[in-house]
Amino acid sequence: LLGVTGRVKWLAKYTASWIKLYNEYGPDFLDKRKRVYTISSPRCRASYIGQTSRDVNVRWKEHIVASTRDGKNTHLYHWWRVFGSESYVMLPVDEEAAHNLLELEQLYIRKWSPTLNVSGVTRKSRWTRKPRKGKVERERAWSKKQRTEGEGKVVEVIRFRLTEEDEWRIDALKVLDDAEQRKMRTLQLHSMGGNSWIKGWKKVRTTYDASTVEIGGQVTKLAKCKVGIEKGSTINIKYLRKWRPKSGPDKKTLIKLLRNPRRVQDLGAVDTDALFRLYKAAKDFQQKSTRSYLRRIISQVIKEKTGWCMGADLTVKVRYNDRVKLSEVRKVVNDKIEGLGLPECMAKRTRSKVRTVWSKNQFVADILHNRQVYARAVMSTCTCAGLPYQRIGEHVRFRLHEVPGVHPMLSNANNVPKAQHPSRTKLPCEEIEEAFGQWRNRGDTIMHITEKEVRTCMTGNEERGSDFLDVEVVKATKKRFEGLVLTPLDRNQGETFVMCPYLYYEAMMEKFVMNPGYEFVQVEEDEVKHAVQAAFKEEGLTKFARYGKRGSFGAAYIQLKHKDVERYRPICPSYSDPTTRTGKCVAKALNHLLFKLPARWHFNLRSISDVVQSIGKFNRRCEAKMNSVVELAVMSYDIKDMFSKLPHRDILEAVNWIIDHYMSKGQSIIRVNTRGRGCSFGKTTGGDH
Repeated sequence: LLGVTGRVKWLAKYTASWIKLYNEYGPDFLDKRKRVYTISSPRCRASYIGQTSRDVNVRWKEHIVASTRDGKNTHLYHWWRVFGSESYVMLPVDEEAAHNLLELEQLYIRKWSPTLNVSGVTRKSRWTRKPRKGKVERERAWSKKQRTEGEGKVVEVIRFRLTEEDEWRIDALKVLDDAEQRKMRTLQLHSMGGNSWIKGWKKVRTTYDASTVEIGGQVTKLAKCKVGIEKGSTINIKYLRKWRPKSGPDKKTLIKLLRNPRRVQDLGAVDTDALFRLYKAAKDFQQKSTRSYLRRIISQVIKEKTGWCMGADLTVKVRYNDRVKLSEVRKVVNDKIEGLGLPECMAKRTRSKVRTVWSKNQFVADILHNRQVYARAVMSTCTCAGLPYQRIGEHVRFRLHEVPGVHPMLSNANNVPKAQHPSRTKLPCEEIEEAFGQWRNRGDTIMHITEKEVRTCMTGNEERGSDFLDVEVVKATKKRFEGLVLTPLDRNQGETFVMCPYLYYEAMMEKFVMNPGYEFVQVEEDEVKHAVQAAFKEEGLTKFARYGKRGSFGAAYIQLKHKDVERYRPICPSYSDPTTRTGKCVAKALNHLLFKLPARWHFNLRSISDVVQSIGKFNRRCEAKMNSVVELAVMSYDIKDMFSKLPHRDILEAVNWIIDHYMSKGQSIIRVNTRGRGCSFGKTTGGDH
């Protein structure tokens, strides 16, 4: 009575379920032997959920007798010995068939979390990382949640059936599984409505989410019908589709392979389809090293058995053209793959790994500029005698846009000229044939593509007009200035400067050959690389640095300054140098040594923004010594002089001095973070590792 009237909050949900059962079956509900019951008390919140297929009075007497025995020490009986069983009462809350009672009991335990049940209870964690809410928020939460839902709500189990003649069942997953086993694709799913799923909505959604259904006159997926099912709507399933994991058994096979690597020998007896499935199932492992190991050994078995290379993907490079449909090119390639007669597993993998990408057309600079040719020349003479072009001094020097008759779009060397082809449908044929010719898995097959097959890849008509730059115009301009150097300007790579080869040769001699900052070496590049690699091993640098065997020394050249074309900037590309990574480590170490020196000993800066602050310190020092004799030496340098005019001997002497300075203080090791910032003298800090 206290629970029905609402005077005892925690009894409300139990009495509500008991009243619902009474209204459904009347006084005969006591004869229902297969039921879920609760043992609760109006004097405390501790309760218990159980299930029985026998009479309620028999089950109650069994609990009373068991609580008096010392061998029974469950939570319920232990609590009764302390609190007493006379304050408790057993109430039936739901009924179901005998084979479903256990699942129904577990559902009620999950929903109500009775404290006297041993297992299946959803308990709150003692520790929480969330900050404590304020007083107003706590009171609001208590009034809205704790007083209404905090004590638990009435559990309304959703029941299902396929036809009106069938009995109601509580497990939606079993209902759909039975229909799927009977190969029923079109059916009706009736639901009674409610708020509780036996095995949860997530399992139903995951297994049958792709099924096409109609609810309320709208066609949708089953994954979006949760609200409608809970309201008791009838769902018309137009096509029942079950998701089945394909890599489940294959993953178990790979796990056995990892536990016993000798099983690799057994893979030779596996058919090709199974090997391709195993290769695909390797992606289900979390660690990258495990995935790589499995793919490596499986691909090796596939190659030994069939000659198929798993790493050889088909890549079709199509020169960019706004009239070519890249998607249609892929369709043509897929049709040709089908015509090769490959097994289904190989053809499927090839189609999934096909890449159709755009390839860049040449810029004006790629066709027009020729500075690299003259930068490598051993000797260059004057070729501008008698030429009718602008001169500065005795030799030809002018900007390309100053010459009359030059196409205006040549003024920007970053423009892309339009490439002409005799047959615009023939070019895609050649590109597809070239892609198949470079594909290692094609075997002895020679692929031929006709213009009729690629005609669907083209769209629109040939553009005509004068609003584009033809590649033949660029080539004609280059031929017009044949014998002269065409080079970009510094800080303005789009502008082209034309000059006499003799001037370029003299600038190369001045900036590199005659410069004391460079050493003249008359040996082959390979000999220098071997000598550097041998020095690496001799000095023990391979322990912390890596020598790039594929690296190469960049070809030096010069660029004219944009503001003053009589001045040159020497350029030595080092991005492909074999010791680039080592040089970065050494530079970090030297900077660390410099910054650890007293501030008055050096003028090294961490960034350009520190220049003003550094000059301010110098000014304050000078003002402090105005009464004494102060000698100031002010010098100005161009930043390029630091790289091109400092002799190597002076640089080595400075490096040796700073190293000897720290070694005299007992320092012998510098730890450098190769992937970020941070250095230290042999100690691990937060900034390095």
